[in-house]
Amino acid sequence: MRNLISGLVIGLVVGVLLAVSVPPPSGSPSDDLSGRPGSGNEASPATWRMASVFPRDLSPYGPQMQHVLTTIAELSKNQVEIGFFGPGAVVPAAEVLDAVASGVVDAGFSSPAYWADTAPALQLFGGIPFGPDQTEFLAWFRFGGGEQIYDELYNGLGIHSVVCGVEPPAGGGWFKRPIETPDHLKSLKVAAAGLPGSVLRRLGATPSQVPPADIMVELKAADLDGAIFAVPTADRSLGLHRFMDHYYFPGWHKQSGLLELLVNLTRWNALSGAQRQVIEVACASNMAAGLARAEAGQFDALKSLVISGVTVAKWEEPVLSALRRSWLRVAAEQAANDRTFRRAWQSLNRFREDYSIWRELGYL
Repeated sequence: MRNLISGLVIGLVVGVLLAVSVPPPSGSPSDDLSGRPGSGNEASPATWRMASVFPRDLSPYGPQMQHVLTTIAELSKNQVEIGFFGPGAVVPAAEVLDAVASGVVDAGFSSPAYWADTAPALQLFGGIPFGPDQTEFLAWFRFGGGEQIYDELYNGLGIHSVVCGVEPPAGGGWFKRPIETPDHLKSLKVAAAGLPGSVLRRLGATPSQVPPADIMVELKAADLDGAIFAVPTADRSLGLHRFMDHYYFPGWHKQSGLLELLVNLTRWNALSGAQRQVIEVACASNMAAGLARAEAGQFDALKSLVISGVTVAKWEEPVLSALRRSWLRVAAEQAANDRTFRRAWQSLNRFREDYSIWRELGYL
């Protein structure tokens, strides 16, 4: 099924590429990369600065986004050039959203999971505890109402977001000591962004929303007992195995999530239609290739981690059950306190109820 979805996404990308490259019929209005009017606006070449939540060398995030930016420049014939600036180079990682909204930078690269304080509902697009896999998540997002809520949230902040990647299931968490019962989570200091942090807090842990670039700093200072981040390739790239050697699965906190290119809304509106299409095509292409690459690379990452001395294990059922119960309480609280979170959560649950019938019938 994943191959089918990848094929569909690639087909979509090819279709959009053709739409960009094939000239309109004679006499039709056009809107090319030089800015000649077609949709009513003329656009000049765009040279932007992009602040990233993820370091440039953090695989797969930094390299994937750098590839997207190179593709945008090539497809646009340098009419759109976006410079990559890692955390702290222009603004700290925690300030990327505000910097894009205010125009301090033109664009940002991030996960919606990091913006709970500004818009709690965005967390659902960065990763949903005990949520859907990539296939189901994308189906809800594109055709089940998720994308409309997502766009409304960002537009209300003065931002246009282009989805540039879809994450596969994450690792379930790294710890210095074995976690065999729910009580073993009590009093632990754990790096966990957004909703997973809220789940752990209810079980007695002390979560800390630490940007990826700062997790290693806190580990070196012995300020963390555990960390929940991403897929094995990313966790290995970050170096979590140097400080913790108990690695748990499955990733209860994230079975799928979006990666995004945030663009200041004024800057986005100043682009020509063709310039926007180039950005969308580059991001759509990365969604397909990035997801396939990520799925293909996890076994090798796990193998190298085990060779280095890491103990890879599945969660004990009592721990997983406690995490699930905690999540349902967190979700109910978030829905009660935030109208848009409630709208998104209800939309997702309605879609999942219907989708479960198809999954039961159509999947082995």
